[in-house]
Amino acid sequence: MKQLLLNSLCALAAIIFCSVNLQAQYATPGTGVKWDFNDLVTYSSGAVTQAGNVFTVHQTITVSAGDTLAVSSDITVKLTPDKQLIINGSGATFLIDAPNQAVFTVSESGAYYDVIEVAGGSVVHWNNALFEYGKGIRVIESDFVIKNSIVQNMEWTNNTSGAISGTSGAIIIENCQFLNNQRSAVSSGANMGTTFVILNSYFYNNTLDNSNRPQINIGPCQAGETTKIIGNKVIGVDKTMVGGIGCSSLLGIATAYIVDNNEIRNNRYGVTFTGNGISGWIRGNQIIDNDLEVNPMNGGSGINITGSATSTHVVISDNYMSVEICGE
Repeated sequence: MKQLLLNSLCALAAIIFCSVNLQAQYATPGTGVKWDFNDLVTYSSGAVTQAGNVFTVHQTITVSAGDTLAVSSDITVKLTPDKQLIINGSGATFLIDAPNQAVFTVSESGAYYDVIEVAGGSVVHWNNALFEYGKGIRVIESDFVIKNSIVQNMEWTNNTSGAISGTSGAIIIENCQFLNNQRSAVSSGANMGTTFVILNSYFYNNTLDNSNRPQINIGPCQAGETTKIIGNKVIGVDKTMVGGIGCSSLLGIATAYIVDNNEIRNNRYGVTFTGNGISGWIRGNQIIDNDLEVNPMNGGSGINITGSATSTHVVISDNYMSVEICGE
């Protein structure tokens, strides 16, 4: 009888614990509403609270299919550790267009909020935003645009090997800054096509853990499309394992890249294309002091192309490459 009672109490405790976990989140109603953070304060029953222009997110917030979360003012959003923003696909939309800057950060020093997940079929357009101290932004088969924004001090997880990680879909990055992220600033997988357009952005001191990956680390694009990396600055800070721009098709998926008019400095290597089925152009880049690995066969080179001679077709032209010799 005592054992039966103990088992019953344990089962009851488990049910209560699961119920608490299930309730520790808030989802918009899925009725086509267009809300801002003031509306979340009103309708979320305490999941989001407000003090002036500062909003604190106490529970995971999901923007349901068909609903829109919009930010049009210079607010600060503080997410409590391990809580998420989830944009849940099928037309779920998250828009930011702040006059100066909308800030998304963590509520406690030394902690991180959980992954911002953009699920299949979502629409995310961000302008004038700052995202920091999270576990990255994961984009899955969605329309994702970020402009005039900063992404910094992001931790990595098994689901986000970069500050922004793509799992198929299209990602546009323009006039942004990626600073001091623990792993790559931008990344995508080797087995699913993600097409990137990365324009006029600044990458500085990413891959803080000095692991063997570049600051921009992307796999194949979608069939029939071309990934474009144009007009960026990619600056390293004396980390011997961290490259500049890496484009790879390790499973031999046909893919195309354009790497034009970038400034790439002080990395393990400048630009590398690795794998079979790659076509593309490397043109007009300044590739300077990318020799932190002194052995070219281990990745210490300005430009490195590795792939089958019959399936790899890359045009390299008008690049300037130099290294400092003997401190001169």
